[in-house]
Amino acid sequence: MRSKKRLSPSPSMARHILGGHVTLDELFVINREEQEPGKFLAHMRRRARYKVVQAFMDALDERWLVSDNYIVNCGPELDDLARFVAKATKNGRRLVKRTDLPPVYQALDDKWVDMVCAQAGGLLLREELVALLTGEDAYIWYHSRSRVWQARQSLMDQYDELRREAYGYQPPRHRRRFKRDNRSYHGRPKRDRRRNRGLGVAPGVSVGAH
Repeated sequence: MRSKKRLSPSPSMARHILGGHVTLDELFVINREEQEPGKFLAHMRRRARYKVVQAFMDALDERWLVSDNYIVNCGPELDDLARFVAKATKNGRRLVKRTDLPPVYQALDDKWVDMVCAQAGGLLLREELVALLTGEDAYIWYHSRSRVWQARQSLMDQYDELRREAYGYQPPRHRRRFKRDNRSYHGRPKRDRRRNRGLGVAPGVSVGAH
């Protein structure tokens, strides 16, 4: 069976991609066949959340032990964390695949599809991280004193559900018998996190215990 011939983008589409102007709406909302507007975009956002949880769950601490819900080798900026998540989860199933794109993008050569998928994945991760940092009760936060990103256990508990939503049925992940829980990395109670949570806190300003 002959493989399907891939196309090069038009000059205007090439400028659109190379300029980084691809948007989540054009990829996952406009002209989608789903009856509910935004349904597929919501699915992709949940997939991005799964990637975030996966990165926290598999991160290593200073002793090269799995830390469960701490990230210790990442800078304080939102973009630092987005890059860390992308790198930590690059193996295995991709956040954005060719088949997730509209037909006009699916028909392009591999190198162009890879660029679009990478841009879309970056947008999804950054958007989801903003949501996790600035929600009613922030799910993740950064400790400047310990230089650690931490995720709430309630976010980590979503792992199996998110994985099934993102990629279909998956057997439950084997749970570690003992959860490593370094109390020095725990942040303030939510009444304090609410005052200076997420992007409202300047990089390097601790929102953890003092």
